Amino acid sequence: MIYFIAAEGSNQIKIGFTDKDPLDRLATLQTGNPHKLTLVATVEGDKQTEKELHQRFASDRTNGEWFNITPRLLIYVAHLHAETRLLAMESRIAKLEYEMTRLRRSKSEVARIFDEAEPPR
Repeated sequence: MIYFIAAEGSNQIKIGFTDKDPLDRLATLQTGNPHKLTLVATVEGDKQTEKELHQRFASDRTNGEWFNITPRLLIYVAHLHAETRLLAMESRIAKLEYEMTRLRRSKSEVARIFDEAEPPR
């Protein structure tokens, strides 16, 4: 997983890779960091993806995996953030559609049971 972590109060963002939960990585990085760190985006990827992103934004690098937030980096991260939110919304819609289908089936099943039941005597 590729993560983008911004350091509030600075003009820097970290582009990194983790094979664990990015929030765990955020917590680790926060220790000893004077700036509040915020996970701003994630995208599927591996060490090679991380390397490619570091090369892509090499002119913006300040130190190690930290980069100045330039317009082109900001646009890239904003696009990822929007895409991530869109995927999350699509996932929620799919879950709601599934739940609606399940409820319709349940309603139909209850109606069938009542229709088949003998009226009280």
